[in-house]
Amino acid sequence: MKKYIRIVLVLSCILALTACGNKKEIVLPEAKNIPEIEIMGNASETANKIIDEKEISKLISDIKDNSKGTNAKSVNDQPTNIENYIIVKFYHKGAEKSPSVAYIYQKNGNSYVEQPYQGIWDLKEEIFNNIIGLISESDNIKAGTEATYKPMVKINDEIYGWVRDLGAVKLGDMEFLGEIKGSKGSLSKTLNDEDENFTSNIYPIGAKIFK
Repeated sequence: MKKYIRIVLVLSCILALTACGNKKEIVLPEAKNIPEIEIMGNASETANKIIDEKEISKLISDIKDNSKGTNAKSVNDQPTNIENYIIVKFYHKGAEKSPSVAYIYQKNGNSYVEQPYQGIWDLKEEIFNNIIGLISESDNIKAGTEATYKPMVKINDEIYGWVRDLGAVKLGDMEFLGEIKGSKGSLSKTLNDEDENFTSNIYPIGAKIFK
């Protein structure tokens, strides 16, 4: 009987260690080997490129130090069943044409970082918001000569924008009908094709502001 009890205990320990092993730490490249990081939303046509050594080091450290392993697996090149996500590309010295990639997104109110076929990690919301802010800093987003597109991003039906002195913030509930037609909460007036005047200095993504 004692023999069987010992076997059960050994198997339990092995299972426990295996479960812990599944929650491995995220592995990111060393900052000294990365001359450039590119960040963009999956639906965006523009990217924010980071080339400053300190900013590169900070971003890598922020993600690594504020992520926690999950048992979820990454089984595709890109996140599945996630409409909107952030693409983070790490360009390696000597292999600039083959960047490593991580994806940042929110699901069911939680923030995650995913590496294809490597794993999925919980990410602190503060870091998620900071990365949203990096996207929003990218400017010169234009379409044609009449309209200017302000740098905002939509993640799981939430709009995040860069607000001076506040950083990246949620802009409230937005109403999407093709292009942005209206808003509730943070923006003070309805925005349509004829109306370009409203009191807030923050704009939703895709909102046409005619000159």
